[in-house]
Amino acid sequence: MRRFHALSVSHRSATLAELEQAALSPSTLSWLDSRLTAERIQAVALTTCHRTELFWWERGARDRFAMTTAISEVLGSGFVEQKAVRLSGAAAARHLFRISAGLESVILGEAEILGQVRTAAERAAQVGTMGPELGMLFRAGVRFGREARATTRIGVGSLSLASAAVRVVQAVIPDLSQATVLVVGAGDTGFRTARHLAAERVGRCVVLNRTAGRAHRVAEATGAMAAPLTELCGRLSGADAVIAAIRVARPILTAAALRACLDESHTLPRIVVDLSLPRAVDPGVRGVPGVRLHDLSELTDTVNRHLTRRQAEVPRVEAMLEHALSKLSWALERRRAFCPVPGEPRRAEA
Repeated sequence: MRRFHALSVSHRSATLAELEQAALSPSTLSWLDSRLTAERIQAVALTTCHRTELFWWERGARDRFAMTTAISEVLGSGFVEQKAVRLSGAAAARHLFRISAGLESVILGEAEILGQVRTAAERAAQVGTMGPELGMLFRAGVRFGREARATTRIGVGSLSLASAAVRVVQAVIPDLSQATVLVVGAGDTGFRTARHLAAERVGRCVVLNRTAGRAHRVAEATGAMAAPLTELCGRLSGADAVIAAIRVARPILTAAALRACLDESHTLPRIVVDLSLPRAVDPGVRGVPGVRLHDLSELTDTVNRHLTRRQAEVPRVEAMLEHALSKLSWALERRRAFCPVPGEPRRAEA
């Protein structure tokens, strides 16, 4: 396993601005693919919002020089020295496994990273930089990530307010495919809420915002509709749920507005979730018949409880990780006994 290496730039070693600087654009990835393919180096590049990772299998000094040169050209030698973390052997493999299990994520145990690791490996296979040894490592890493989530509670419960809000809505409306949900606000939380709703295949999502351009950008990115904030009251009667994530000086969704819809014999949203601070929804909404209101304090408490539970699972996942690494090391040694690296003597089977 000593030939396995990793270079990591993540939220643990760099600021958000520095992570943006290190992110690999499609054109940079294409250049890197061509360079590594020409050098016949096994390598996988993983780039997400919070990390840029390079993993490779090194055959000798020639590969080491080629990777060092390519990394310096992509990220800059000064940046690499100051912000990148270098890992080798079992430490590099452990890092890959921790990433796959969500132990290295900003949101502990997040599920999205496992798919990103799998996609990075598939991409390497397509462009020709995935070899047999690196393939074994990544298959083992993805397998471990799935196993960690299946046998522990490391991924149970929502750890973002946006996902927690969608879970609360689903508790009232289990089948979102037939539902209409209004998302009030198109900032970061509003965007994430719309994205979570899209992932749950909501029937219709309408993003309302004061700035039309921002609402349209979020809508385009999530498959939602965009509408001006002035249409909020008019759209209440056709909505099943409302999730508010907007900065306002005073509540913009009031009990009076909901009662006006009720007086006109219109249907009302069954659930309203307010993620805003200050509040965007009048607490008096709790008194409107048939409407459930959940506020920011309730969801914050829920997220904190889920975080505590996930943190309690970390030792179990780490114990599983060491066992998985031992199995991988044995498999690699066995392969090396029959298929030695060029220049190394064939090793007799024990």
